[in-house]
Amino acid sequence: MVATLPPALQPWRAWLQWFEPDLAAQLGDWLRRLDPLLGRYRGQCAGGEPEPDGLGDLHRRGRYERLLSSEWLLADELPDEFLRRAASGEHLFLAPRPRARQADRLVVALFDSGPLQLGAPRLAHLAMWILLARRAQAAGGVMRWGVLQRPGVWREAESPEDLRALMASRDFDLAGPSDAEAWTAALADMEVRPGECWCVGPTPRRGEAPVLDALQATHRLHISRDLSGTLLDMVCVDGHSRRTMQLTLPPAVQSVPLLQGAFLRPVSHPGQAHLTVDGRISLKRPPIISPDGRQMAVMSLDEPGMWLFSIPRNAKGKPRSRLSPWTSQWQPLSACFGGKQLAGLLAHGEQLRFWQVFAMGVVRRPPQEEFSAAPGTAAWLPMIWLRDGNSKRMCVLDQANRLRAWSVWMERPGQGEHARFPEVPTAAQELISTHVLGCALWTEAHGVYVVQSQGQLWLHWVGVKDKSATGLSLGPAEGCDRVFFANRPKVHGGEGACAVRCSGSPQEIWRVRVVAALNLKFDPGCESFELALPEGWRAVGLAYSAQRGGFGMVALAANGRCLHWLSSSGSIMLHDAVATVTSATVCPHTGTVALLTSDFGLQVYSLPDEVIQLRARSQPKDAHAGE
Repeated sequence: MVATLPPALQPWRAWLQWFEPDLAAQLGDWLRRLDPLLGRYRGQCAGGEPEPDGLGDLHRRGRYERLLSSEWLLADELPDEFLRRAASGEHLFLAPRPRARQADRLVVALFDSGPLQLGAPRLAHLAMWILLARRAQAAGGVMRWGVLQRPGVWREAESPEDLRALMASRDFDLAGPSDAEAWTAALADMEVRPGECWCVGPTPRRGEAPVLDALQATHRLHISRDLSGTLLDMVCVDGHSRRTMQLTLPPAVQSVPLLQGAFLRPVSHPGQAHLTVDGRISLKRPPIISPDGRQMAVMSLDEPGMWLFSIPRNAKGKPRSRLSPWTSQWQPLSACFGGKQLAGLLAHGEQLRFWQVFAMGVVRRPPQEEFSAAPGTAAWLPMIWLRDGNSKRMCVLDQANRLRAWSVWMERPGQGEHARFPEVPTAAQELISTHVLGCALWTEAHGVYVVQSQGQLWLHWVGVKDKSATGLSLGPAEGCDRVFFANRPKVHGGEGACAVRCSGSPQEIWRVRVVAALNLKFDPGCESFELALPEGWRAVGLAYSAQRGGFGMVALAANGRCLHWLSSSGSIMLHDAVATVTSATVCPHTGTVALLTSDFGLQVYSLPDEVIQLRARSQPKDAHAGE
């Protein structure tokens, strides 16, 4: 993945990060040189008469059905004067303002994968695919593409897999008139009219009529190798405009991986660490991330406990992993970090145990009507660990949406039996609130939660010993079923954001509100916004990105592999996990994303650095038993 790019290549950053640095450098040079060849975007407008959009002005010329009503009165009272004004052009006509019409923003591209385009011309196809995908995004639309020899088969342009599919589409038949007719029918059947239709293929031979003239393409790009075999001749035909240029072919060490679709080689890169743990990680529950984003905890599949992964703070350090076990009789309900310390809530019969939490240990389990928590589910109970000096508070959200807290603080005893002990722990439990939609750690000593009350959603904060008396309204609660939080802890006042899912089908719709939670005020300098995810996508968290200029959602695409960033300004792909992502967690404080994949792997992606920080692979202990 490309960590840094020169300013001239920043427009294609989202696509160049799919390639190795040396491949991205060569491809980036092609993109920079080819971009002017395409010309500016000229989306087609729908035909027909422009619809009026109110009154624009009064004119001396126009249609008589738009004649001013006062002029018609003159025709009844003084017909001679009416005729005189008509002859001398003195009548006044209404001049409606035409409605502004946007060009269609869909860009379609048809690539010739026949024998005349095999080899070096396919490199130009690869570059054009990226340029057109960026072109559609810049116009606020999307790109769809197909192969001329396979009429009617459309593909998206969202991930490296889509680009690899283009490079793998090789055909030994020439495209003919029947293909052109079939594609013309497919274009006519599209629900959305394309703004541009590109046909990318070989240069027509001299004296030979192009067989694809029947295809109504707005742009044609002809590609051929020159006689020396070291250059590609490019001719772009756009209506009556014709632009040409030549591109130097890269050496084989770079062109061969591109043609094979081997964009990322399986080797270590700076900023990436690789581990193989002697045991299997469980894919049943999502990973847990520490507030500083440097530690991840994943359940072990082979024995009761958690695998703990540590990411080094600099390039000289090495990642580490260790197993933190508990006894088999205890069943895990929840887990979280308090600073760098991993904690858990375990259950056994009528007892609860706060695992690895000093001075809290084992407590009596509340009855089912007060605390609903069944072990063995596919999700952790949300839990936050609040700390302030020697006082600590564990807040747990149960399956019945009740937020309950267990607190312990140190008190100084008076004279008498405990005088020799400087401090004595005192513990208590209480119900903080019911009908809670979600909760999260905000600062070390404060958490936030969203509660439903009287048809509205309210944002509250909870401290080590108290909670907010009044809440901040987040809007209507109807249809809302999930909430994410993100904050900027280094910013004074605890500025952050809260995202509420107000619809989950057929597509997820989220309301994002930027707040200063501890002051229970909205940030007046930031507008709240609503995000509608593409159908089949699912949001996995909310985060802040300085590079993207604010808060946004982190989501998985419908293919279950590609990680995307979505904000009010648009979307961009962050990472392709290759294997299917079974669960994901986003750190609300740092933007670190931990992904569990179907091949029993853990991948950690840093949103601020836009780089993979850790790739861990689990391996059973008896994997080499037969060797």
